[in-house]
Amino acid sequence: MISEIIKFDNIGTPGYLIELSKLIHNAPYKKEDISDFFINKLIDDNTVFDGGLFVLEYIGLVKYSKDLLYIPNEYHHFLKNDGLLKNKIILMFMDKWILDDSFEDCFNKDTVLHDASHSLIISNKSFGGFKYLKLKQFLIDFDVIEASYVEGYFLITSQYKKFFDKNVVKKVKLSLNELNKIKHLQNRYGEDAEIFVLDFEKQKFKEHLLVNAIEQISHIDTSAGYDISSLKNQTSLIIDKFIEVKSYSGSPYFYWSKNEIKIARQEQNNYFLYLVNRDEMNNASYQPIVIQNPYINLPHQNWKKDCQNWKYENATFLIK
Repeated sequence: MISEIIKFDNIGTPGYLIELSKLIHNAPYKKEDISDFFINKLIDDNTVFDGGLFVLEYIGLVKYSKDLLYIPNEYHHFLKNDGLLKNKIILMFMDKWILDDSFEDCFNKDTVLHDASHSLIISNKSFGGFKYLKLKQFLIDFDVIEASYVEGYFLITSQYKKFFDKNVVKKVKLSLNELNKIKHLQNRYGEDAEIFVLDFEKQKFKEHLLVNAIEQISHIDTSAGYDISSLKNQTSLIIDKFIEVKSYSGSPYFYWSKNEIKIARQEQNNYFLYLVNRDEMNNASYQPIVIQNPYINLPHQNWKKDCQNWKYENATFLIK
């Protein structure tokens, strides 16, 4: 399928694919009607997007029903946030690409390396000269790779390093020392708690048609303001529950960021805090503390707020 994608002149940019997704979501269109909306329209400094719809079909974000295009229910919540949708599109693309032989052509032990700071870098030779040039530009446009200080290499950005650690680095047979350093950099407590909640929610909704849409959003966008997207109840028709996971030991406590509070205020009853006791979560009967709509409900519950840090700015530099 990648062999078909690279035949197009332009396989899509973030701005175009986001706009195209929203267009399809807002009204039913036939495939042949879509191009009319983008004639002579400049998006991300491009006017030609002949492969964009093909890419969205390839990753499964767009499907057909009676010749009409539509976005499946399990992806509707991504359309509320352009940044989240952008990250979801590229990760869905990468998950499909990794099944194609061309992925290993680009990313293998000869092209993926660690630099002195343990960042992942990939050789410009990964893209086979002009053969995969459009895929390279696609990764640049979606902020997966960026210019590196090492000549002839690209840096894999921090947002997507975990994907390459999981799907490429382990296959490259790095030394035990390098693997241990990677593992040490991960926030083990938070990750373990998120996986616990992900499994907890999937088990709860194992009979629901959208169970496979329950996922760990923190792997897609660390700035989303929540970690897990799920379902509020068995009658939910779309993903409508946004869970921020907090890990603790001993007495329950957590730190709540400004961005998380902002999303909690925005989502209200769709936003949940899950407090996971890492000392108990391996017990089969354990259930986390759940707080729905914490922005409204926390002040009325038995929680004490303690300011741990203050931000100071030099007023001299704030005066224009």
